[in-house]
Amino acid sequence: MRIILFKVKKNKKHILVVSLLLIVYLATIAFILHNDILNRSGDVVLLENGTGDVPVGEIVENDEVVQTFVANEDIKAISLNLATYARVNTGVLKVKVINENTGEQFLDAVTNLEELEDNTFRTYYLNKVLEKTNDTLKIILTTEGTYQGNAPTVWSTGEDSYPEGELTVNGAVKTGDLAFKLIGNSNDSEFITYFYIVLAVFILALLLSAYYIIFIRRSKIEKVYITTAMLIGTLYMILLQPGTIPDESRHIDTAYTYSNVIMLKGFKTDNGGILKRKDDVTNWYLVTKPSMDTFKELFAHMKLIAENTELVEVSNNFIKTAPYLYLPSSLGITLARILRLGTVPLFYLGRLFNFMFFIFMTYIAIKKIPFGKIILFVVSLYPITMQQAVSFSYDAVINGLAFCFIGYCLNVAYCEKMPTKKDLVMLCLVGVFLAPAKYIYVGICLLLLLIPKEKFQSRKNKAIYLAVFAISAVALFLASNLLNIINRLAVQVSGIEDIPPYSFDYILKNPLGTLKLIVNTICVKGDFYIAGAIGLLGWFNITLPWVIILGYIILFIFSCWRMKDERQYISTSSKLLITFVIISVFILALLSMMLIWTPNTYPYIEGVQGRYFIPIIPLVGLLCRNSSIVLNKNIDRLIMFSCIILQTYSMLNIFTIISHLII
Repeated sequence: MRIILFKVKKNKKHILVVSLLLIVYLATIAFILHNDILNRSGDVVLLENGTGDVPVGEIVENDEVVQTFVANEDIKAISLNLATYARVNTGVLKVKVINENTGEQFLDAVTNLEELEDNTFRTYYLNKVLEKTNDTLKIILTTEGTYQGNAPTVWSTGEDSYPEGELTVNGAVKTGDLAFKLIGNSNDSEFITYFYIVLAVFILALLLSAYYIIFIRRSKIEKVYITTAMLIGTLYMILLQPGTIPDESRHIDTAYTYSNVIMLKGFKTDNGGILKRKDDVTNWYLVTKPSMDTFKELFAHMKLIAENTELVEVSNNFIKTAPYLYLPSSLGITLARILRLGTVPLFYLGRLFNFMFFIFMTYIAIKKIPFGKIILFVVSLYPITMQQAVSFSYDAVINGLAFCFIGYCLNVAYCEKMPTKKDLVMLCLVGVFLAPAKYIYVGICLLLLLIPKEKFQSRKNKAIYLAVFAISAVALFLASNLLNIINRLAVQVSGIEDIPPYSFDYILKNPLGTLKLIVNTICVKGDFYIAGAIGLLGWFNITLPWVIILGYIILFIFSCWRMKDERQYISTSSKLLITFVIISVFILALLSMMLIWTPNTYPYIEGVQGRYFIPIIPLVGLLCRNSSIVLNKNIDRLIMFSCIILQTYSMLNIFTIISHLII
């Protein structure tokens, strides 16, 4: 009887929690639908006056920049190409839109300068729709709290490209006009609303499924991960359109090239090109900026079966790196070609194979790691981790290998039972494939030194194992990357300007200058790295709000704390080794971009992105485990569900941002 009563009380608790969850979720969906989707969906550019090639100069306090224009159609927003001079300024930018004839004000926006992105169009929605009129309208830009060296600017065309208006700065007429866009309504509101509702239903299914397997079924953490990650990844795969993930077009070409090799069609053509099915050339639709129009194009090109599979030669944007990094995606493309699937199914099958590899490797990592499982769970579900996992990028393979290596290595090092031959062979194989994948991650393999000699039965056996590992890794590294590294270092033009990048010679002769450069980079780019390691998606045009990013940071911090009665596995000496590994990856990432991307006149290093540090974030969490901060109660399940909730809000934000983006 007591057992029955307990079950009834427990069921009532779950019913109450699920009911509250439904109420909050549906209220959130309704709020976003009303305020963001219905009111700001279906944007279309009515007029685009270039991107600009001449800045108007620093807009310091008391300066006034004015652009006049005419509303030939109903306008709901304006967009300006603002710039920060590659720095973080303080103060505020004020943007107004006023009818010069009537004095009516349609916009009075204030933007903190810290929020501005350099050389990026920023859209300002008017207080109400500005109806078509022949009256003269003015865009007015002013700033407060600014001064020379601490002020933004706005791009202009440098020539009279907009005859219906003129540009003045402090009353003086300038040659040219502002680079601006006038935005109105399109007829896509119904499509966007339908898409949003379908997405909301799938996310609700994710939430309910997660609650069931976490709190009711109480599944193991690795099973919770693989179930929820599959659902989340599927939604990310749909939301993040073809080409919107950095360098995806190049990754696709590379995977397609290796698919040709698998199908015995040759590596490259005599002209250095690549063979593709004619359908894939005709129907290939890649964009760098996501939008609702792209979804419509994808649906329009959605053909299950390819009509023309004749191979034609096209230019090749091949990436020279370890070929095995493209094995999953090239197998997906190959299977699609064998089944004669259409272009869009081929694209998503390639992505799916890459994603499945990452999911499988991370599942093994979480299952094998003897402690800190929740750390891997949280990091592997970061938005940026999921973005890379569902793309053609080799990051999916590298991150999966890194997580799996960490999990296996700590399992062998700290589990009380002796490792089996299978464990040692698997650890060696994963490490050998990780080391050459990207040379900045080679330091992660030093974690092998954490394994005590007793696990190899003797010091001699350990030395032999490490020697075999090192020789195999070096051999694969040289076979995969040597020519690529030599070619890269031989190129003396940076990726930003026609200025030579920093050199090895500079590093050797100016160690203090190099150190200063690294410190400057951390100071200038620190927040960019943090955002980029969690929620700076796409080509930096899908930025999740800092409140969501902070939410993931808080979950990460909680995941680092161990239980009061849990053993503190990692000793001080082991922590020193882990610290060295983390620092080595960080420094190598900076130095690599310093040598191949950063002009030698820059005071900080360019080209490094937060996603480069994904493989070492779990190590940071393990490093933070200590005896001072402990938990009296296990909160892993609460952290897991909180992570899923954050993901639901992340995906809703991604869709909202995409629905506002305008090509």
